[in-house]
Amino acid sequence: MLSWIILVGLGTLLLEISSSGYKLKHQEGDPHLLAPLFFFVGLWVISALFAIFTGKTHFELSWGSIFVIILVSVATLFFNHFGWLATKKADRSTAMVIGSLTLPGLMITDSILYHNLHIIQIIGILLLIGEVFYLFKTAILNSLWARESLIAALIAVISITWFKYHINHWSDVYAFLMIEAMILIILTLIYLIFYYHSIQNLWHILYQRKSYLTIGLLRGLGEVPISLAYNFGPASVITTFKRWFGLIRAILFGKVVFNEQNFWQKALAILTIFGLILIISYPEKFVLLIKAYIL
Repeated sequence: MLSWIILVGLGTLLLEISSSGYKLKHQEGDPHLLAPLFFFVGLWVISALFAIFTGKTHFELSWGSIFVIILVSVATLFFNHFGWLATKKADRSTAMVIGSLTLPGLMITDSILYHNLHIIQIIGILLLIGEVFYLFKTAILNSLWARESLIAALIAVISITWFKYHINHWSDVYAFLMIEAMILIILTLIYLIFYYHSIQNLWHILYQRKSYLTIGLLRGLGEVPISLAYNFGPASVITTFKRWFGLIRAILFGKVVFNEQNFWQKALAILTIFGLILIISYPEKFVLLIKAYIL
């Protein structure tokens, strides 16, 4: 258990540093897929290095596997477009609180694919959605650019579901990440060459945005440990802790780095959201707790 907690904690810290760095360093007018290009390159490099160091140098793929990777790559491309737009424009706490809706989304897809939802999980999901709505209704969270954060969260549900299905049925994490990153690099380069009208213009812009390289590498370095963590524990548990760590860091970075308002109200809201996430993730244990201490 300690191994995947360390992986998730390290990964979410690197992701938050990367996101906050992009929010500080982005240039107005840059297309939203410019910084992700460096992230995709970083993801491929870090995945390849991990594969080499762990001896994972032989991968078996099937046509079904490749088809799923392509689907996830396209979903990831859209996720990065809206996700980096939300990172650039929305408050850090706003983006991460809405991102917590990914977990109930995953629970719903799991119920469709594998098992039915527990009544406690349904109640928890409704309360979590209500909590997020309340935070915006009372202006504790800034609603500007919240729509883009919501779209990114919904796309994340699709891509994570396909990712989980793939690593359970076909190739391992390294093969998936390396092939996905290569597809994303190619698609993003094609888009950016058309956007800047030539390879020379794109190269000139990339050279001017050297800070994006560090941001992208940090994000790639953060994604790999989190992806690896799914090999050491239940996906729902890992996703729960990923969101919890991410929420805490988003609130802290939002206050310290960006001077966001309503810190204590947000901190209390985060505790409530985490409690609901725990109830959604462990409904049976919650029922046992109620029976033991209340009934």
